[in-house]
Amino acid sequence: MSALKDYSINFKALKDGTHPFEYHIDNRFFALWEDSFYQNGDITIKLTLKKSPQMLKLDYLIKGKIESTCDNCLSPVDVFIDCDACQHVKFGDDFEEITEELVVIPRDENEFNVAKTIYDLIVTNLPLRHVHPENKDGKNGCDPAMVEKLPIVTGK
Repeated sequence: MSALKDYSINFKALKDGTHPFEYHIDNRFFALWEDSFYQNGDITIKLTLKKSPQMLKLDYLIKGKIESTCDNCLSPVDVFIDCDACQHVKFGDDFEEITEELVVIPRDENEFNVAKTIYDLIVTNLPLRHVHPENKDGKNGCDPAMVEKLPIVTGK
């Protein structure tokens, strides 16, 4: 998948210090993942990479929305995401993902690809339930025809 190359950071070419990156996530990004439950979104990723001789520190700021299916009425619903995360990349002999926050890559690597990390951060930081918010008048925001058919939506 050559489109994943867009998410590779050539850190060897960077001087020690702080370097900002920004990514826009939409349907093209979700199409890169074969079994992705999500297909559309409008998300901005602000990534700050801090490079030192011993490691890379990546700070992710993720804001936006994903189109999903309402758990109550099965109509499309926008689910919002607003999170930040940190990842440390150390240099070692072999690639090893110790935790989600700590990765070891071989010393001779030149690039680090952040696509999988971005995808995982988006998916794991979405709310567990995807439901329509209440309307301005305090009524259920779900599809009225489905609300009428499914008592679980109304609680009756």
